[in-house]
Amino acid sequence: MAHIINLVAENDKPFFLAALIAKQKRRDSFMSNRLNGKIAIVTGAGSGIGEATVRAFAAQGAKVIATDINGDAVAALAAELGDAVHAMAHDSANEAQWQAVIAEAVSRFGGLHILVNNAGIGHGSRLTETSLDEWRGVMAVNLDGVFLGTKHAIPEMVKSGNGSIINISSVDSKMGAPLRVPYCASKGGVESFTKAAAMECCEFGEPVRVNSVHPGPVATNIFATALPKVDPAMVALLGGGEGLAAYYLRNTPQTRFALPSEIAHSIVYLASDESAFVTGTSIVIDGGFSAGKLMNQRMPEGM
Repeated sequence: MAHIINLVAENDKPFFLAALIAKQKRRDSFMSNRLNGKIAIVTGAGSGIGEATVRAFAAQGAKVIATDINGDAVAALAAELGDAVHAMAHDSANEAQWQAVIAEAVSRFGGLHILVNNAGIGHGSRLTETSLDEWRGVMAVNLDGVFLGTKHAIPEMVKSGNGSIINISSVDSKMGAPLRVPYCASKGGVESFTKAAAMECCEFGEPVRVNSVHPGPVATNIFATALPKVDPAMVALLGGGEGLAAYYLRNTPQTRFALPSEIAHSIVYLASDESAFVTGTSIVIDGGFSAGKLMNQRMPEGM
């Protein structure tokens, strides 16, 4: 939690995070059971946005298959949340595993209404130094996984009478970033895939909506602790682990990171019947990160 506090709290507001979480809980109390009777699959549910989404879905009355490459993480989440959540270890780039996950949702809970394609990976390297295997690895999880999940979910959603597919993209689908070419390309592909899939469902009269969510910087322990290890090139470019967080804070007009629960709230909206006339759209949740430049936007000292 200390990592998250450092990422979210403004320097002159040490209690900002606690107040923000309390505010979110008060909001949650006003609206409940928005997903009653819905059956969902959430990938990448072992931490961060995926975990927050599972928690939000369960709180709103949904039954959830929570999947992750880290089976232990989702097993712990399911044990905490009870019978409404079932955990499965799942490689989202594996078609046979996708078929098994969707079959489990149907056999255990009786159908499928919601799919959140959240699993994703990324690493930093110069374009000219990125191997074909590294490129394909990012595409396999970030883009192939979205394709496979959507492909196999749509027929079951049609059987269930309606469906909502939410693909988690990124603000990096809309703007370039150095050392992130495979990631940016994959997330741009997710956005275009979402629009095309939504139009195809409409064209063929399938009652399935497809939308994408584009988070900016999000306060997760993965960002705070894992990024310096898995993305050393980006960390070096931006001046080290603390410099990396400071860079994103300085370039986010709202001067803080999003909470995972704030992303999850928008996912709940797209999953619910409240968004029945919303398809093929992209929702950006980035505190103004991609809206334009501020006067104080700059790289760390010496860059």
